[in-house]
Amino acid sequence: KCAMAAHVHGLDVRSWRGHMDGVVTFAHASLAAPLHFEQRPESIPTDGDADGTFRRIWPASLSFGAHLASCPDLVRGKSVVELGAGSGVAGILCAAFGAEQAWLTDLPAALPLIESNVARNERVATRCTAWPSGGAR
Repeated sequence: KCAMAAHVHGLDVRSWRGHMDGVVTFAHASLAAPLHFEQRPESIPTDGDADGTFRRIWPASLSFGAHLASCPDLVRGKSVVELGAGSGVAGILCAAFGAEQAWLTDLPAALPLIESNVARNERVATRCTAWPSGGAR
């Protein structure tokens, strides 16, 4: 697959895909450093994988990031819960744009990808939990 670049309201988004995974980089002048998110769209589904939609970064994440870049007061100093976080992009963006707390929740099968993306962006404080009845990580 070829490289893709887009600029949405000052948000620079670059995506490149390897054989089984890919990384999307979100950069904006108001962020101290770019954020990097892994996606695994070609991963083989496993039991408990639900429908597997959590494994990819959806275009709505790009639009949401662009909106937060222009309106960071929507989340600055607030607590945010992302239900069905998927890859965790929206919740991590909220934390990067100033949310005091960001809780990322999804089914247990999604947590390894969320945790990987949290670790990639370690300067962004987030918590992960499985739902409907999981413990915080």
